[in-house]
Amino acid sequence: METKENVVLCGANSYEQKFYLNPDFEKLPESICDELKIICVSFTEDVGGILTFEFEEDGTLILKTIADDADYLYDEIGAGLKIHQLQRTQKELFEQLETYYRIQFMKEEIPEELKEIMDLLEKKEQKQSADGQERKADEASDMNAETEADDKPVSDTESTDHANRQDEKREDEAGETKCMN
Repeated sequence: METKENVVLCGANSYEQKFYLNPDFEKLPESICDELKIICVSFTEDVGGILTFEFEEDGTLILKTIADDADYLYDEIGAGLKIHQLQRTQKELFEQLETYYRIQFMKEEIPEELKEIMDLLEKKEQKQSADGQERKADEASDMNAETEADDKPVSDTESTDHANRQDEKREDEAGETKCMN
């Protein structure tokens, strides 16, 4: 029976001081990619060696660590403890990655409760998008109305009324000045 190789999600190498993210997973949200990078790099800085996140044939996410034979600073016990700690503290993230892998790469059917959540998120996103477009349309309409009011031609009557009010105002001010003297 032929066994398939594990699919590497990402990894970090303390010897070359590099992080690797499999290009097949570029569609993961940036925040998750950043979190994976932080986990991998901090792990290899703490215990040394090489850490990889791999998906097994059944879609289970595993963490593997290896070290060069000549690396006497590699802490094998610390690596094991740190992996167990990550499995506890990052359980939700790892489960989400497994679900993503099973749906995207193994083409498994999306569970019903997940479909409902995805539908709700999609509706929320559409509503936010529609609200944003509506707001932009309202703002554009308001700006057009203001521009039209500024550009509105003044009729002869309005112009005469305005001039008369200005004359009356000047006469009132002149009268006040005379009274004060």
